[in-house]
Amino acid sequence: MAVIYNKTLEILKKHYFNLLFCVLISQISAFLLLNIGQGFSQNNIRSVVFYIVVFLLQAGISLGIIKCCLQIIDKDSFEPSQIYKQFDFLLSYLFSIAIIAVFGALVFFPTIMLIYNKNILNLSLGSLQNTIDSIEKIATSLSVIDTLFLSVSSLMFLYISLRFFFVPYFIVDRASPANNVEALSLSYQLTKGKTLQLVPMFLILIVLGYLPNIVTFFFLPLTILLPCLYFRNLNKL
Repeated sequence: MAVIYNKTLEILKKHYFNLLFCVLISQISAFLLLNIGQGFSQNNIRSVVFYIVVFLLQAGISLGIIKCCLQIIDKDSFEPSQIYKQFDFLLSYLFSIAIIAVFGALVFFPTIMLIYNKNILNLSLGSLQNTIDSIEKIATSLSVIDTLFLSVSSLMFLYISLRFFFVPYFIVDRASPANNVEALSLSYQLTKGKTLQLVPMFLILIVLGYLPNIVTFFFLPLTILLPCLYFRNLNKL
């Protein structure tokens, strides 16, 4: 893994501001769109449609950022226009997310049913607000068995997330709009026996997420570059 971190420093020295530009495009577009969205009434159909469009735009931009990072790693060049040229892969990306979400739902289903059956009366009676209040109370008063089930489910979902972490990277890298199932398979194969190698990367990203905002801002290029370098490095192993 020392190779990855040495390569990270090398690229950041040369392309730090290019990577920062990518992140700022995503952050600024999200900020502007969300502020526009505040003009819509809540629970309004137009508001729902608008936020769906915002999500799709941000998803497409995130694929573009991955493409830019991979291009910097592979060719030592930066093409900012690539940020907006990956929307062809959006449907494939969304389909992959949906499949991973189904896996997540299956993993958490036994735990949810266990907790629900114990608290069915509290959750079935009353208004929506009372139901939300009941869920908050349940969350703070879980039994040992409930906590154990929840912990196991969370660890299983974390494992699944790690195995399928590189799906969007394969979608962009293979440049095929209809390769969502292939990308899932490739990511699963790539991380076979290498899951623990991803833990240091996740720990770094988590630590950066807990730093003060002004400090995190300067490390934003690292947060998008590091996963791309792991992707390239694991492909070579």
